[in-house]
Amino acid sequence: FSADNTIKYYTTTSRIALQKMIFKILIYGRAFFNTNGPGKPYSGVGSAEPFGSWEAGVWDYKALPRPGATEQLDFSLIVSWSYDLVRRMIVTYDTL
Repeated sequence: FSADNTIKYYTTTSRIALQKMIFKILIYGRAFFNTNGPGKPYSGVGSAEPFGSWEAGVWDYKALPRPGATEQLDFSLIVSWSYDLVRRMIVTYDTL
């Protein structure tokens, strides 16, 4: 798999114009602690492991959703996140 081959396939075989394509690379998610969910106040992003895989509050995309969290998708807003009710941690990231 390569991005170059994928784009070439869609522009030649499927005849989709390159100008109409959006290419996303999913890399990380941002964490927020002590919150009751989206749109609610939070306090902190964590301070050390296990509060991030790169740095405090930043999780590698392949580590998401975190164990114990439930992934949520909102197609009307085109947003996604995971929420851990026990840890009261929300992580925002792209999946859509």
